[in-house]
Amino acid sequence: MLARENPFRTEIVLRYRYVFACGQSMNGLAERFDAMNCRAAIVGEKGRGKTTLVEDFCDYLVANGRAISILRLNTLERKVARQRCRELLNSATRDSILVLDGAEQLNWLEWRWLQKCSRSFRGLLVTTHQPGRLNQLTRCESNVETLKNAVSQIAPTEACKLQKDIASLFAQHHGNIRECLRSLYDRYACL
Repeated sequence: MLARENPFRTEIVLRYRYVFACGQSMNGLAERFDAMNCRAAIVGEKGRGKTTLVEDFCDYLVANGRAISILRLNTLERKVARQRCRELLNSATRDSILVLDGAEQLNWLEWRWLQKCSRSFRGLLVTTHQPGRLNQLTRCESNVETLKNAVSQIAPTEACKLQKDIASLFAQHHGNIRECLRSLYDRYACL
């Protein structure tokens, strides 16, 4: 199968957005964030939707008149994390909410420095794998139903064929939805 025909190609997967658990909403998340003085963390293990949620939440905040300055850090940027954070601080206006996707890339001293520097801004929102950096705004978790829903939304014509494999795929990747979808891409690439 050609990459452009793969139902799990990146451009299609990236259209799938974060799905809240029953009873949660973007508006409720924003209210909770405001109640936490706009300083909070979105927590969850790898592949659970933190980045997708923070992207959607930032779009929601901007649509509601908030200024956002965002920085994404990954493991390859650990050595330059402080420099990248300094660039974020220098480019943001004081009424901005600073958003750091990948706060675990900062060591303890860098984290303390960022916390101190960010006090003069409107807020600080981070994503991290473990709780403890800031008070938890929400926790991103996954289950087999999350993966079933993702597959149904991403590749509706293939969803029925894959239903019997979903649970084993979820277990194989320890609940990491991103890795499950990559695995499905690879499976279709071999067809």
